[in-house]
Amino acid sequence: MQPTKTSTSSMTTKYFRTVFRFEVLSTDEDFGSGMSLADIHYETMEGHASGRFLDGTHKEVSEKDMRKLLEDQGTDPSFLIEEDEDG
Repeated sequence: MQPTKTSTSSMTTKYFRTVFRFEVLSTDEDFGSGMSLADIHYETMEGHASGRFLDGTHKEVSEKDMRKLLEDQGTDPSFLIEEDEDG
């Protein structure tokens, strides 16, 4: 699902944070050492590992919290948060 931007002039934008826990069972491969999500997907779907979603959380967050979460990920907040025209 692709995130959609809505104009702040027409409606209030809602922000959401979703966190998943995914279990991987494997031999000889350390999945905790920087594998990409694409690599984990391939290994658990096509490769030599077993994986499953255990649970997840989904909650609405404020714009201020979303800005901090994006910065914590190393993402420029303007990726999801429209800047005011005044700056």
